[in-house]
Amino acid sequence: MFSGLDAGNTQRRGVGNLPVKNNKYIEDFGARRETIEKEFTWDSATIQRLLVWGLAVPVGIYKMMVFEFDSADSFGGKPKRDMWGSPK
Repeated sequence: MFSGLDAGNTQRRGVGNLPVKNNKYIEDFGARRETIEKEFTWDSATIQRLLVWGLAVPVGIYKMMVFEFDSADSFGGKPKRDMWGSPK
């Protein structure tokens, strides 16, 4: 009835016992990810990236969205919405 569940059977693998080959570059990348906080330094390039991606890009995206809303409202003949950053 349950012949496949025999305790004497060994496990069969479909692809065989493949050898594991370590890739030096992948191992180095994994080790670097674990210690990235020791490599990090505050310098002018880090502060510049923080200001650009943390401040300038979000503000620029918001300004473009406000401009799009104002353009769509003026094209549709609706009054302008009172949003933060929209021209009066």
